[in-house]
Amino acid sequence: MTEYTREFENLSAAGNPRNFQPGEILFRQGAENVGLYIVSQGVVRTFTMTRGGSELNSRIYSAPSIIGETSVIDNLPSVCTAMAMTALKTSVLDRRIAGQTIENTPAVMLALLHKYAALIRSFNFQLENITLTNRQKLARMLADSHILGLVFDGRSEIRVTHEMIANFLGATRSKVTEYLNQFEAQGLIVKSYGNIVVINRDGLRELYE
Repeated sequence: MTEYTREFENLSAAGNPRNFQPGEILFRQGAENVGLYIVSQGVVRTFTMTRGGSELNSRIYSAPSIIGETSVIDNLPSVCTAMAMTALKTSVLDRRIAGQTIENTPAVMLALLHKYAALIRSFNFQLENITLTNRQKLARMLADSHILGLVFDGRSEIRVTHEMIANFLGATRSKVTEYLNQFEAQGLIVKSYGNIVVINRDGLRELYE
């Protein structure tokens, strides 16, 4: 959503600065949301939990991005939990002011429409993953990283840590490392600390299709 950087900067300037450390919660599912979070630095993950404790609809957002807009729009409790995956710099815009801003600023509304379109694709992606193993899910995650909102460059370079992937998949970090080592040995990826370059996207797809 970098095409909306100017709009995000304007929103951020109107809010109250607030920083978060990795693992900290910005807001929780079912709780009253205080306003709109404009993320200017870092990576945040949103997810919903079922009554049985299963995690659904996980998505990763990297700066610049907007979080918490659903509660601002419908004035209801948060539909998801948002957790910092890295150190975050955010600005929190009061719900009332944020609602007025969304209503009166077409560019912000368009940015949110783009975000919801990406969310729909992400939900479909994760529904299709239900029958896959964690190894297959990881292969698909790397092959189609753009769908999940991962940081990427030309859809080949992904700046993400093993721990972030483990949190996203609900797997252990050691298992993620094991799978990535296997993919690298097969010539599918090249990895370094905090960075994965996809070499053979079709080869990754063969692991889960």
